[in-house]
Amino acid sequence: MAVYLAIYNLFVFLIYLNHLSAVRHSSMPAVNSSFPELMVEGNQSWQAADVCGNFGGALLLFLRGSFCAESRIQVRQLMCAQEKLDARGVKLVLVSMETRAQWYERLRCDPQADIPGKWLFLQLDRDAAKNVPFIASSGAPFVRWWWGRDAVRPSTWLLDAEGYIVWRYLPDNYRVPGSGAQFLEQLYRLEE
Repeated sequence: MAVYLAIYNLFVFLIYLNHLSAVRHSSMPAVNSSFPELMVEGNQSWQAADVCGNFGGALLLFLRGSFCAESRIQVRQLMCAQEKLDARGVKLVLVSMETRAQWYERLRCDPQADIPGKWLFLQLDRDAAKNVPFIASSGAPFVRWWWGRDAVRPSTWLLDAEGYIVWRYLPDNYRVPGSGAQFLEQLYRLEE
């Protein structure tokens, strides 16, 4: 009986890893198109072109949530590479459904520290129709539903100085959202 129970548990675990953690992206903006307007908390409109115009471009990192270990790893990797982003004139924009304070607490970093001050942090408005392609309804783990069911679909976008999409990464699975090194390798595209 114990062997059957172990096999059953393994089967359920594999179904979760391969099917329930899959990301189902809706129609997303294409490469060489302008990045769409987003609505952030407080019913404020946010245009990527406004930020990109002050820099050589922007790296938008849509983070599933601070509960996601892979998302926290991505942020940590890009924290370590902040000098490379600065050298290229690229602004790092973190997009989440959670507050900046929740992220700083989970990352165990001081909000007054130098590196978080270099990020632009956006908290998406969960009720805005413009944000629907970027939000996974009931995408948070079951144990987190008490605090909120929705999560951001993980993705990464490299934008040029005019706010046009130069490169994008849309993962197939929540467990493989990409790495900071992979994103940094794409910065050469801004020179073309």
